Amino acid sequence: MRRRVLVVSDYGWPTGGTEQFTRSLLDTLRSAFDTELLTWSGSAAPYPDGITRTAVSNGDVLQVWSSFARADAVVIVTSFNMRLLARQAEEVLSEMRVPTITVLQTSAHSTPAAVAAPHQARSLTSLIIRSDLVIGASTAVIDSINGLMANARRSAEPLLIENGARLTDLTPRRRGRRRLLYIGRPTPSKGYPVFLRLADALRDDNVELHANTVSIPPDVRHHQIVYSWCLPDAELLALFAVTDLVIAPYWRADGLPLALLEALNCGVPVLGFDSPAVGPLLRRHSQIAVTCETKHLIAAVRCWRAGELRVHPPRPGAVRSLAAQTAGYVDLVDRLLKAQTGPATSLF
Repeated sequence: MRRRVLVVSDYGWPTGGTEQFTRSLLDTLRSAFDTELLTWSGSAAPYPDGITRTAVSNGDVLQVWSSFARADAVVIVTSFNMRLLARQAEEVLSEMRVPTITVLQTSAHSTPAAVAAPHQARSLTSLIIRSDLVIGASTAVIDSINGLMANARRSAEPLLIENGARLTDLTPRRRGRRRLLYIGRPTPSKGYPVFLRLADALRDDNVELHANTVSIPPDVRHHQIVYSWCLPDAELLALFAVTDLVIAPYWRADGLPLALLEALNCGVPVLGFDSPAVGPLLRRHSQIAVTCETKHLIAAVRCWRAGELRVHPPRPGAVRSLAAQTAGYVDLVDRLLKAQTGPATSLF
């Protein structure tokens, strides 16, 4: 008899790294387990068909508890911006013993000064304590987990499984010094205002600026920037093909941002801030990371435009595939289920 695995996801953007990770995770797990997704009603995330789905409507606590009661194991996908469904999962686990893996996608809260941030950190700490295994999406995430749990009890050391890319373009491309692309949600933490300032600084230059704001259109737009969002894969690949340089002014990064992983995997040069996860990722692929100040980013772009700074194209296909990275979760869940009668973490 196949065991039942519940995947809990608070995230519901029509496109986005966490949603694409969860989709790949669901595809992987359903090959070996009866898999159920617990999510919000109205979620626009591109989750695969054929998955049993419980969509929580009107904050129905009974739906959440019933899903946990049916599960043999649980995988919770969350972040330092811990949301209400993951918070409810933590409460359920305080009363109900279910073998649990928590996957943490970010290394910091996107708005550290937010009034809810300390509460979210306390809830995340409690969830980690109640989890049998915690997985971080990058070394920066692992470091943040260790910092969060420095004075707290936990069942095991966190395990690193890096995120991967879905898209690959191995076609050789000639890159110029004219077309710049920002890719990410149009938020301060992603550095969207920095890209607007870059557009101002280059207003008299002969450049083409494009912003793919991933899931949502921006509230504030610049007349020199061409905008897109929710692009199908073929259109995103076409955009990468004509891009000379991706600008990544992320102040607080995801664990490993899918947008940058896919740009690198398609051979697109990247210049970004030396922020957690982003700086090490760019250096790993011989790209350029600058000090996290707008003036330094603008100066670096101007040097690149003048030919004084070379950003060599990364090697296409060098990033591991997202499917390959999520494939290991089947084994982790299987080992966790086999360890139910003893300390599960002794197997990892």
